[in-house]
Amino acid sequence: IYGNVQSNILLKDITLSLGLGINKYSAENESLTINNSFFLGKIYSVISFNYNENINQNAGLFLTGNNDKTAYKIYFANEIKINNSNNISIFISYAKSLLEESQNFWYWVDRGYNILDKSNIAYSIEDNLEGGKKLTFDIIYNSEINEKFTLKLNGFFRKLKDVYIEQRDYIYDFTDGSFHSPTLVHTKQNGNTIGGGFSIKHNISSIARHTIFYNFTTSISSDALFNAVWQSIPTNRISYNIVYTPVESFSIFGYVNYTSSTEWIDYKNIVESSGGLYSSKLNSLITVKVAFLKYFWERRFSVNLILTNVFDRRNQTHPVGRKSKFAFFLKFDADLHIVDYVF
Repeated sequence: IYGNVQSNILLKDITLSLGLGINKYSAENESLTINNSFFLGKIYSVISFNYNENINQNAGLFLTGNNDKTAYKIYFANEIKINNSNNISIFISYAKSLLEESQNFWYWVDRGYNILDKSNIAYSIEDNLEGGKKLTFDIIYNSEINEKFTLKLNGFFRKLKDVYIEQRDYIYDFTDGSFHSPTLVHTKQNGNTIGGGFSIKHNISSIARHTIFYNFTTSISSDALFNAVWQSIPTNRISYNIVYTPVESFSIFGYVNYTSSTEWIDYKNIVESSGGLYSSKLNSLITVKVAFLKYFWERRFSVNLILTNVFDRRNQTHPVGRKSKFAFFLKFDADLHIVDYVF
């Protein structure tokens, strides 16, 4: 059940939006024994400034409440058009969240959802769960250097406070080939991440173009557990793609992707327990994909041949996941929309 009312006020250079809403959430499950419904109230205000065609600014304040608990979010966005070829965008936000907003699995466990107990799965929650706080900062710069080159630069910062992190220590069971571990939910964890990247697009000619992407992210000045868990996310990613269209009805696509190595703390003892069959460390990987797309009968029919992992590298993206192999897919599409009827 939900309801929302909003009022918009339009002035010369300012647009103001005011609103309020209420939502009722409920869950029905035989494993949910108590506290199966709740209300969330919301009040918000968004203001936009458009002083001229080169600067757009807007800010917002959102308040959310549930009984005696309150959450909020405030943000500020600024887009500046430097000239016809260059612009920059800046976004800043700070939020204090309620668990009721995300309604994640552990929220319902905390309210009496006892599916883990019924399944004899061991777990424990270290302390009271909280929604957490989050500070974000993003900056994006776009530039059309000339008719052939386009550049994009971006950077970000995230500060997380009082979040929870799930920790496991998987052990391999040779008897049935399964993995077992209790789950410990650590609360009040803090972490900071930074990152950035760029993309360069080059129009080689009227029939060919290619783009290169690079992204970087890492954890800094974070709690030990937060930093350890973050190591499962690749620090560096590089992608390259090229498109060649010699005729309007036929295109060739090429993709090359690189991902740096990772380490997964939840599987730190998997090497020993599996006798070397599995490892918590994954090597960097390179994947190559090629696709051929052909249209027929004025684009009513198309055939798409996709070749993945072209060089048949045994890439792995999860410590106990399968190792990929070369594969191909043949896809047929038909658009039988031939006649338009007007009444």
